[in-house]
Amino acid sequence: MPTAQNRPACRTGRQRPQKPQTKPKSRPACRTGRQNKTSLFDQFREFLINPNSPQTTQDSVPYTKIHRDGIAELQNGTYSKTIEFGDITYHLAQKDDQYRIFKAYMSILNYFDETMDVQLSCVNSYISLAELAQNMEIFKRSRNSKYHWEFANIINSQLQKGNNSLIKRKFLTVAVKAKNLKEGKARLERIELDTVNAFGTLEIRAKGLNGAERLALLHKQLNPHIRKNLALPQNWHERNSKDFIAPKSLDFSNTTYCKLGENFCATYFVEVKANQLDDKMLSKILEVNASLAVNIHFKAMEQEKAAQKIKNKLSDIRAKIADIQKRNSGVGVDMSMISPELRENEKEAVSLLNDVTSRDERLFLATILITATAPTKRKLDDIISNLQGIGRQFQKLYPTKKYDIIKT
Repeated sequence: MPTAQNRPACRTGRQRPQKPQTKPKSRPACRTGRQNKTSLFDQFREFLINPNSPQTTQDSVPYTKIHRDGIAELQNGTYSKTIEFGDITYHLAQKDDQYRIFKAYMSILNYFDETMDVQLSCVNSYISLAELAQNMEIFKRSRNSKYHWEFANIINSQLQKGNNSLIKRKFLTVAVKAKNLKEGKARLERIELDTVNAFGTLEIRAKGLNGAERLALLHKQLNPHIRKNLALPQNWHERNSKDFIAPKSLDFSNTTYCKLGENFCATYFVEVKANQLDDKMLSKILEVNASLAVNIHFKAMEQEKAAQKIKNKLSDIRAKIADIQKRNSGVGVDMSMISPELRENEKEAVSLLNDVTSRDERLFLATILITATAPTKRKLDDIISNLQGIGRQFQKLYPTKKYDIIKT
């Protein structure tokens, strides 16, 4: 009886059928225009072995040093300054006043040329009683009166109930490149003076933040759960200021949200498929009762490059119109049968070209980010749901999707 080692593989006289060997079809590694996707583990491994990667939460704060006057040194010879400005009742103003405000606002934007990086920040953050008292004019006036403690008790009671404990602040941060600190400081001080005076024409209070105020603002953003004011020692500028503002931990292991210490955080971007952004959408977002930061970073293009870019786009649109008219003529259709969307795109391109070339206006490249933070994941999901609802609402208002909030 044959053993297992010398037993034939099949019966005598019969062979196992062999599958025909076919040459596998060659497939591209990835689709055209796409790169191979790397796993999350590979991304973290590449991040950790990079010697330039931040190793601590302090290293993750993107500045080199903040001086007492509020000028921050960034990398690659870049210096920045932050200006805080007040609010104005634009929606409640008359038509003539709205036009005056709009013209003044345009002059402020056109002041920033292609050598400057500018970011408009609208920040909603929770505050303490002490911080609220510092920002309330009526509370300051009652400091030495018999109503002081009455106001304090009312405000403290409302904060404990969770009512109206959000403060809305607006900032304009300007960054320029310079050979050294002296040159960067001189230029930023001039920009600050011109910007504050421009806001003054609108009767809006504006001021440049000093170093301690900028650190307090960064501390509030990186530690949203802490409602106490940042207490800095007298010699903070002689030490590493990042030690006072950095969160305890940063966790990016999840793909849909991150964690700042014990807080959950998510960032969205707003895709604008138009040459302008309706202020109603921004107003709706800032009305959400949550800790939010809306950052609009914009950079002006050189006038010649901007004009050439618009001309190229206008040529493409008119080429499409000519092609459609040619096809319509061949099939006996009226040549004027062009889609209204294409005609509107041509009209907007002509108007934009006229603004850039004749009215000396600037074309800006804009990036809009919305960051929401919450103490729990469930609360963060509720905030995200509200933001998505606002995005869908403005999509319905416009037939062409001008606005879309997309999670990153």
